[in-house]
Amino acid sequence: MDISKFLHGFDLADKKVKESAADGMFLEGAKVINNAIEEKPYAPHKEGHLHRSQRIKKVEVKKDALTLYVGFNVPYAAKLHEALSAISWTLAGSGPKYLSSKLARHKEKHMKNVAAHIKRKMK
Repeated sequence: MDISKFLHGFDLADKKVKESAADGMFLEGAKVINNAIEEKPYAPHKEGHLHRSQRIKKVEVKKDALTLYVGFNVPYAAKLHEALSAISWTLAGSGPKYLSSKLARHKEKHMKNVAAHIKRKMK
């Protein structure tokens, strides 16, 4: 999710703004993972390995950009997410794009939550 236009309204030269944005993004990353598991299309769950492989990396902070990596890291996660071949889903409601569809669906809410987090921390 590219939020560079969203962050354009904040002074990323300000260390406190960057730290607050990074904290807020990390918190929203947890929500993205939760949505992937709890909302249709669900992240597949046969034995639980995919669900347990959820990862949210510390936000990468650069001069004028913040990057959050969130997802699942078992070797077959991308194959299931992209559904490049026919898949017999073992959990009703599971399906491809179980992560990116939620990110797109809730993008505005995530950005508003990050903005609110920054504002709270800046007080």
